[in-house]
Amino acid sequence: MPTKPTVTGPSILGNAYAVCDVPPERHVLTLSLQYRQGGTWKTANSATSTAIPDPRQVYEVKTGCRPGLWRVHAGVVGTLQGRDFDFKDNSIERFVTADDCDRGSRGSR
Repeated sequence: MPTKPTVTGPSILGNAYAVCDVPPERHVLTLSLQYRQGGTWKTANSATSTAIPDPRQVYEVKTGCRPGLWRVHAGVVGTLQGRDFDFKDNSIERFVTADDCDRGSRGSR
């Protein structure tokens, strides 16, 4: 479940969490921060984890702050109770302004 991007310091931060009632046998999560450019989503940075998640595992990815439309994309492939699964989800989009990036940079000094 990806959450809306946040601006923290000079970075844009993306988070997602996994909710697992039953631990999967295999779990590969790729969490990406994506920005909109020319009508398509481009990946600025990704983080991958192959660890089996705890019942409520939190993941994070970050990249340098720059203005534009951003979202967090989560993709998970794995095996649960002997069955393969492939899950994809996107967060709510956030428009980041130059002022957002400036405020974040000033706050980290």
